[in-house]
Amino acid sequence: MATVIISALLFVFVLFACRSAWKRQRNGCCGNDIQRLKKVKIKGDKCRDYPYRSLLHIDGMTCQNCARKIENGLCSIEGVCATVRLDQKEALVRMKRPLPESLLCGAVAKAGYTVLKVDFLPQSGHRSL
Repeated sequence: MATVIISALLFVFVLFACRSAWKRQRNGCCGNDIQRLKKVKIKGDKCRDYPYRSLLHIDGMTCQNCARKIENGLCSIEGVCATVRLDQKEALVRMKRPLPESLLCGAVAKAGYTVLKVDFLPQSGHRSL
């Protein structure tokens, strides 16, 4: 009797594992369609006009949904415009005014990812990285 119960539990576990793997294969690691995850719109000026820049090196990004979550988290901060590069595992953050590293790292952490390193870049006029 115990063998039957254990076998049934293992079967249910394997069934859920296969279902999860199938969803990730179909929809990406985050399980959402990229079309459902809208990009946060930046109010006001164009991003290239923001003089302060930081480069965040981020751990845990594996798909475009991950990148969009991080980008939205950073862009939701007032005076911030961010662009995430999934292939390089980094985010270029442009700011109207200098912001503390902890604020930027907190926005990334709230999205569910980890900032490994923050590089503060020299101020720029209208040049892009």
